[in-house]
Amino acid sequence: MIADAEHLNPEDYRDLIHNQGQAIEWYRGMVCPCTDRRSREQNPDCALCAGVGWYYQEMDVSVFKALVTGVSPFVEYAAFGEIMSGDCIVSTMPDEIPIDAPDKVVAPTDRKVRHSEVVVRSQSGDTDALWGQNVTEVIYLRDLTTVYAEIEDFLLDGDQIDWSPSGSTPTAGTQYTVLYQFQPTTYKCLGSLPTRRRAVAGTLLPQRAFCRIWVPETHRS
Repeated sequence: MIADAEHLNPEDYRDLIHNQGQAIEWYRGMVCPCTDRRSREQNPDCALCAGVGWYYQEMDVSVFKALVTGVSPFVEYAAFGEIMSGDCIVSTMPDEIPIDAPDKVVAPTDRKVRHSEVVVRSQSGDTDALWGQNVTEVIYLRDLTTVYAEIEDFLLDGDQIDWSPSGSTPTAGTQYTVLYQFQPTTYKCLGSLPTRRRAVAGTLLPQRAFCRIWVPETHRS
């Protein structure tokens, strides 16, 4: 993580980000024009935002970099609530990539996150979608009565559970639990962290955005 040491010139931060950072994709979040100014309700049939009230415009930041780091459990982030698995800090220079809430960031890393969720067995078809992006491994899968085995009962097909093998399967419409690992790539910015360092005349301080794994609208309750 970028330190706030007083003896460092702010331009040293820029060099650090450029030398040790990575390329990211940045999508600026904006209120959709379909949102009613008075009621704040959205058009559920809107082709631009699909009725969620926000749309995201990709910004060209291909010539810049960002520093993506994990969240330290020993640092207080009270403004953003309970720390969740996969939370990260995206550090950028504000004259290059001015990230802020509710922007979206795509930042591939080799970090793996373990996640457990309840899935409803599809009423039709052999596959059930998982919440995680880039699922790498199913660790455990069961319903109230049965523990299911990979290969014999199901397969991992991308980010889906495939029940096409001829083994056991949950009844259509019933719930089961999946514990798996995935590699997140897409994050939502919840806000910027304050800096304890003062700006030096003619220089810019880096900004640190607190980001959380992106939850697709289709998976929100």
